[in-house]
Amino acid sequence: MDNSFFVLSKQQVNISRFDICTWDFEKNNSFLEMGMQIENNTERHLDMILAIPLITSSDTVKDLLPVIGRDPKTSRFIFNDRIEKFDPIDGSVDNGVNIVFEDNGPMTIIPATDIKTDTAAGVVSFSCDIPQSAAQRIYVRILIITDLPTIAHVHNGIAKATYLYDIKLNEKRNLPDNIQYMTETGYRICRVEECTCQHIVPKMYDIAFVDGSMLKNIRTLEEEFFSIFLPDRKDLKTDAYMIVTNSSKNKDSDTFFTVFDKETIGTKQIVFAIGADILCNLLFAAGSIRTIKNTINSELELLNEIPFEFWAACVIFIIVVMVFFGGRIKIPLLKGKKLTIKL
Repeated sequence: MDNSFFVLSKQQVNISRFDICTWDFEKNNSFLEMGMQIENNTERHLDMILAIPLITSSDTVKDLLPVIGRDPKTSRFIFNDRIEKFDPIDGSVDNGVNIVFEDNGPMTIIPATDIKTDTAAGVVSFSCDIPQSAAQRIYVRILIITDLPTIAHVHNGIAKATYLYDIKLNEKRNLPDNIQYMTETGYRICRVEECTCQHIVPKMYDIAFVDGSMLKNIRTLEEEFFSIFLPDRKDLKTDAYMIVTNSSKNKDSDTFFTVFDKETIGTKQIVFAIGADILCNLLFAAGSIRTIKNTINSELELLNEIPFEFWAACVIFIIVVMVFFGGRIKIPLLKGKKLTIKL
């Protein structure tokens, strides 16, 4: 999977910070967020392109201003700074939001408009109109809901799965042909002063490798943030995810390599091993019973010769099979009804 991203613009744009955030959920498709902090200059209109090779026609791309501007708590989480002032432009969040942070001062979050996806070229294009009342620092952020379970390279082993995140931004060493063409037709690759890369993954993952020189922090994803940022994700568990944040400054291109391990030997694998062991023993016992049968004339005598442990093993094996295939027993009752017993 190609996770080499580029940010381009038709205008002269100075990006003081670029944010990449990946979301890996336990039972859902992954998310990819990209945000950029732009220094306000004389330009009132910006034409931007994000080169995202993994983009497909089934992916959904959204502007995150309605989410960020809906509640100051979301902005506080994203920018990790207390908010002193939160003021929608012209009384509507749709126009943007002027924010004053306690430590980092004023910033204006503006909408990404006219969002278009070109899957053949692997790009997302959008426009930004900068209001007259905008602060010196401008921020825009988009969300890509992918059709993939993860954007990491996954290597499955017997006992564990390894997730390799190899994220690159503006890596010009092997410049793709479509990016080269864009640079020849009016677009330019934007210089990024600082890039942050966050991976939000289940806490069950173990961090196998992270570049210590880039690691900024590791923390638990707050429950409060889930309820604001992802109100529709009812399947998320409290304090079940962690955030690993990396940061790089003053480079022509940025590369973030992070590796997570996930143990794949779980309850079902253990139940399967127990069931397989019991089954093997039952098969050996069945061979012995067949030998005894040849020396006994009546079935009643045969049943008396079979030890109690054999029948107990049969019952345990049946229970193990039921647990492995769902853990429910359905007993037919009268009038078409069923009694369900959950193990």
